[in-house]
Amino acid sequence: MDTITITIDGTEVRTTKSKRILEAALDAGIYIPNLCALRDIKLPFGACRLCEVHIEGRRGTVTACSEPVADSMVVHNNTAEINKLRRKILEILLARHPHACLTCWRRERCQPFDICLRNVAVTERCVTCPKNGRCKLQKAVDFIGLNGMPFSYTSKGFTVERDNPFIVRDNNLCILCGRCVRVDQEILGFEAIAFNLRGAQTYIGGAFGKPLIESGCTFCGSCVEVCPVGALMDRSDEWTRWPDREAASIRCKYACPVNVDVPRFIRFIREEKYAEAVAVIREKVPFASICSLICEHPCEISCRRGDLDQPVAIRALERFTVEHSGKSEPVEGSTTATSGKKVAIIGSGPAGLTTAYYLAKRGRHKVTIFEKLTQAGGIMQTAIPEYVLPRNILDAEIESLKRLGVEIKTKSKVESLDKLFEEDFDAVFLAIGGAPEIPSKFDIMVNDEKLIEADPESLMTGRKGVFAGGDAVTGKLSFIEAVASGREAAISIDHYLGGSGDISETLTPIIERIPRVGRIDNFAQRQRQKMPTAKPAKQIGNFAQIELGFTDELGSEEAKRCMGCDLRFAVASMVADSEYKIAKSVA
Repeated sequence: MDTITITIDGTEVRTTKSKRILEAALDAGIYIPNLCALRDIKLPFGACRLCEVHIEGRRGTVTACSEPVADSMVVHNNTAEINKLRRKILEILLARHPHACLTCWRRERCQPFDICLRNVAVTERCVTCPKNGRCKLQKAVDFIGLNGMPFSYTSKGFTVERDNPFIVRDNNLCILCGRCVRVDQEILGFEAIAFNLRGAQTYIGGAFGKPLIESGCTFCGSCVEVCPVGALMDRSDEWTRWPDREAASIRCKYACPVNVDVPRFIRFIREEKYAEAVAVIREKVPFASICSLICEHPCEISCRRGDLDQPVAIRALERFTVEHSGKSEPVEGSTTATSGKKVAIIGSGPAGLTTAYYLAKRGRHKVTIFEKLTQAGGIMQTAIPEYVLPRNILDAEIESLKRLGVEIKTKSKVESLDKLFEEDFDAVFLAIGGAPEIPSKFDIMVNDEKLIEADPESLMTGRKGVFAGGDAVTGKLSFIEAVASGREAAISIDHYLGGSGDISETLTPIIERIPRVGRIDNFAQRQRQKMPTAKPAKQIGNFAQIELGFTDELGSEEAKRCMGCDLRFAVASMVADSEYKIAKSVA
């Protein structure tokens, strides 16, 4: 990329030839008023006209969102003449938009639900607008300056739309900037929303005038993300602001104790990239084939699709992609223990196996698992029936762990931790399951419930170098909770042994571009697919799996029900403004 220099309001800005003036300015922290612009859009159309700037040596003004930069270009953004032009544009735009809040001398003091002293209708007050304080129109007016309006406000007379559980549309506040339409059609390819009618009757809504729930809208929230005003809002974020927007939006991911990126792996399924989908799961859960069969799937309980009809069958899709990937074993790493440290893990349940995986693969420590029973697997081996978790799948996962260099000693009950330290182990992790019989020679503290006392953050017990996790510390945990405990233990033990504690993995490249999903007809009407099961006669007298797994057609159809709740955060990068410090405008 060729680097060039331009000047904006006396400030030199280094940028590239591929940029437009608005993008170069915002990259440099210089605010140029804009409402319709999107970064990296192929053909900006300058709908709002507020980004008009003057280029030295040219007549008139140009829109900064569409004008390419050129070397040595001198741009004037904040002049009295330009802001006068912008005020004229604002006056026309605001004739059909409530504007009492934009010209009120008290507007900087008002907060939601404050008492409004202006003699205006309740629906025109800034304190009753859900976007008050985070409205990009307010931001533009603050820069340009607007002391009064030559036109009185005329309401468009739209009814606020609340016909779905996710998005509230108030077209009385819409400024027809077109951001939502362009993201929907040009970027994501849903073709679910559009400009409807013409002239003064123009409004944005479901394509062909349909309600969103009938238009093919997936309710991903991307339109809300780019809306500069209060015309589009998340229903639960209207008046009570989300403390964590990602957690509130991508509920499946954040309900998972290990934060599996559910929308990402389902998107790979849609693309029939099953190996990549499994890799996404294994980035957080080493034993994806086991997880796909026995996970308690808290992600499904939290799935936003459940607010519409039924949650996406996430665990069934996980099994579907494992079976279709042809890879039922974890991605292998180095078998060389280069750290020079040894770790003993007592217990081979989900927590113990997970800790061993990360300490061997990421920490490069020599790990030995001690299991008192004849077979490794803990509760997965002893309590989960084979028709739910076939033993060949469990055994394959355990064998793959051995290929990482982990040594598993069965029929090896540990009676003394001192002996382990005498054998030059540098740390010990107790993953001995619920209601354990703890030998007295372990010399560790237990509470009244016979659970091991360990620091909730580090998982270290009162004895130096001895850590504990899983059921032995908290009481009964689900499979995925035990995996989360094992991850936490691996981080803490690696730190203790002088490592970075970084167990994060990227097993398939993260694509930076915004995925083009394409249209999904009848999205809201698609029903959850039922898991095929073996006929009752075939269930008698054997331990074969009862649930047979999704067929290609069922898996493909179920994956199409995912709302893609993470898309909005990728789309957010296109919004052509940020919380830059706004210079005081020239009158």
